[in-house]
Amino acid sequence: MRQAFAAILKEIGNPRPGSRAVVGALMKICLVKAIESHLDTPENRRSLLACLRAPHLQKVIAEVRAKPGAAYNVETLAVISGMIRSAFAREFLKAYGMTPIRFVTTIRLHRAAELLRATAMPVKMIAGTVGFASRSHFSRAFKDTYGINPLSFRATSELLVAMPGDELGAVAGPQSSSA
Repeated sequence: MRQAFAAILKEIGNPRPGSRAVVGALMKICLVKAIESHLDTPENRRSLLACLRAPHLQKVIAEVRAKPGAAYNVETLAVISGMIRSAFAREFLKAYGMTPIRFVTTIRLHRAAELLRATAMPVKMIAGTVGFASRSHFSRAFKDTYGINPLSFRATSELLVAMPGDELGAVAGPQSSSA
């Protein structure tokens, strides 16, 4: 996967005709490999099955995805699931392999990445929208997760959309323009 990331950075650093298609294909490979490696252990396969068998936890997943900026704690998430706090926390960890609060943070950061890619909203506003009380806390969490600060992430995303060549827009889709 490191080689694929290196190739992506090389393509981004020296865009040529077809670079969007190459970057898109490499990103898909990285995603498939990440999923494969995640499901490569018996614990993670069991976790996937547990998710499918836990409809009461699905209410929590849907709520957090729909409203990532809401104020959540383990107690409020347990209420959504209809479970008591301790049982909810235990079942959530068993089913998803992470604490409920870690899940909320992951969803928030994912939504922030989408907003950074798709909007010109200031980073501070994005942080507040997805539920972070401070820009600095958000920026640290974002960098810990994505390996790059939010402004650099946005700049890289804009570069991908603005790459010359590949008039078909394999990665950028309708945002690309044909010459």
